[in-house]
Amino acid sequence: EMIRLRISRMHEEPENGGDSEVSISVGCAALTPARGFVPETLVCAADEALYQAKRNGRNRVEIAESPSSRNSTNDPLSISKSR
Repeated sequence: EMIRLRISRMHEEPENGGDSEVSISVGCAALTPARGFVPETLVCAADEALYQAKRNGRNRVEIAESPSSRNSTNDPLSISKSR
């Protein structure tokens, strides 16, 4: 969120000319790998969080969290928190 805010305020800095605004959408995912973990699972979760950020209006951060109730490392992570 701090990075997103900093980028959105770049146009306010005199050295940037103030002519155009820049925004970003960010999808984040993190987990503690377990036996049988497939790295693509994490990449797919972050990618889905990015698309969720874009669907929810852009210029925002969406975080994918792994539900604690799931035991399988192949279950997709769910989008459950936004900023």
